[in-house]
Amino acid sequence: MNNDGIFSLQDVAQGKIVIASDRGVIDLFDKLMLQPQNFFGLLMQQSPQALIAFSTFFIQNKVSQVIELGTGMGGLTILLGICAQLKHFTLHTFDNNLNSVSPPIAKILESLPIDRQIGDVHIELTDTVQDLIKLPGPSVLLCDNGDKVREFNMFSVYLKSGDWIFAHDFHESRTIFTANEQNLFWPNLEISLENIQKIIDSQHLKKGLLYDSFLLGNWACFQKE
Repeated sequence: MNNDGIFSLQDVAQGKIVIASDRGVIDLFDKLMLQPQNFFGLLMQQSPQALIAFSTFFIQNKVSQVIELGTGMGGLTILLGICAQLKHFTLHTFDNNLNSVSPPIAKILESLPIDRQIGDVHIELTDTVQDLIKLPGPSVLLCDNGDKVREFNMFSVYLKSGDWIFAHDFHESRTIFTANEQNLFWPNLEISLENIQKIIDSQHLKKGLLYDSFLLGNWACFQKE
């Protein structure tokens, strides 16, 4: 356990945290689920279900390029970078600035096959994102930047048949989210079906095979027919 009160299963194995009963196992799991998630100790702005879903996705699907809108702290980008190296696809990540990426994470990002670009994907880098989506082979677009609704609606029109589009902080229903917000593991809502249903219909987007798995991780998952 570190000074911030964050601990891991390794702490349990080393005897730093003692489980005295079956109830203690349940309590421990609850605490692990509610603290910031990490990938080999790197804090990530993701739920644990999202990491499982992405890992499964890249095992099951061959893709050519992944375009991540929103590097953020860089934790998910590192995971994607490792997947890119293992599964032989190109990874392009965009962010408005580098302020959220710490020096240790930046060093890891530099060691992985990642194309990092700084700028506004809604303005000066719009054409760059469009061109990447249009490249041959299946493209994957991850909308996790400052305006997920705008990103989803803006770039969906450039998807090729077989391409994928994802959006973070997604819940299907804003009404249901509001009613259950206090009981949700990931109480963030920036995009729902009501924001994107028109573009889903007009662009012939279908729920991906792992839609329910990504939904548990608060990601929308759609594929162009």
